[in-house]
Order: sequence, then C-alpha cells, then structure tokens
Amino acid sequence: MTHSNKRNSFIRIAAAACQVRLTLKSGHTECCQVQLDAAEPLVDDLVLQLIWGNQGRCHTIITEKGIADGNWVGDSFHCNNS
Repeated sequence: MTHSNKRNSFIRIAAAACQVRLTLKSGHTECCQVQLDAAEPLVDDLVLQLIWGNQGRCHTIITEKGIADGNWVGDSFHCNNS
C-alpha cells in the first residue's frame, strides 16, 4: 500500500467514526473524538487530532509521517508518532 493510500484509508475510517479508541505507549486507553481540520494546526504535517481527557484538554496529534510509518494489525492502526 502506498503512503497516500494508507493515509487516505486511515482518514476515511477516522472520519466515519463517532469516536476512536486511543491506546498510548504507556498502556493508557481512552475513547476520543476525531478532529480532521484543526483551525490552527499545532504542527505543519498534522492530519488529525484525537481529543480526549478531562474536558478534552488532551490532544494526540497524528501526522503524515506517523501514518506513513504505521501499519494495520487486525482492525487497529498502529501509528509511529513520537
């Protein structure tokens, strides 16, 4: 799968979801909302933000590189964002 196909399929699935489950490297898991077009992107290659935590105060940024370096395992996508 090319990088653009991987990115497009990831975005298509995320956009269709009401919420996604985020699991951080620490093992912490949250259900969170997806924001596809941030009014003021925090990084240049921002693709989407996952908003979670108490009153939506935490944001996990998903970048082009994170998707390009990631892979599907079953029905879960594993990004390589740092």
